[in-house]
Amino acid sequence: MVALSRLVFVIFTVVSSFARADIHLGGDVGLIQDQKTITSRDLIQTTFYDAYLYLQASRNYPFYLGFEYVYISTTQPNTVATTTATLTSSNAMAGMKYVFGKKELFSITLMGSPFIQANYQVTGSASDLWSGSAFASKLSIHPELSSSLKLCVSLVYYSATYTSKSDSSGSTTVSSFSRSLLIPTFGLQLNF
Repeated sequence: MVALSRLVFVIFTVVSSFARADIHLGGDVGLIQDQKTITSRDLIQTTFYDAYLYLQASRNYPFYLGFEYVYISTTQPNTVATTTATLTSSNAMAGMKYVFGKKELFSITLMGSPFIQANYQVTGSASDLWSGSAFASKLSIHPELSSSLKLCVSLVYYSATYTSKSDSSGSTTVSSFSRSLLIPTFGLQLNF
């Protein structure tokens, strides 16, 4: 009976802790372009989107646990004239967020996933599916727009390492390449 009452007390404490915890729900978007010449064919463009949900891990400390859904697409000229190559990645990543400053003005977020995938396609060809892992960090400033809505201005560093490739026939080869991205983003965050 004593063990049961202790278990009920622990469950009640954990549930009440999360019931009063803050929830951060938001999203960001970023775009960078690099054009080497005046023709549109030499335009390199990367778009970044993310949506996230974080729950405060403890009422006493400003640490949050959650996940982010990250979408990245990069289009650039291929080595063959008149064709372009597009690398598209959309994956969920587990994250940890630390909030600090007056009125929680700043935050640092670390996120990662040991299993990510990306599609690589050259114009007119079948796409290849790359698999690997990724890590990202985000430094953000959150000016208040209202009591529950904040603007988010962030600098995101994203690094992915792809270690295997599957082609349209289903055959898989062990090959590897890495890519990294540093991009500014803008977004909104709801606090509950």
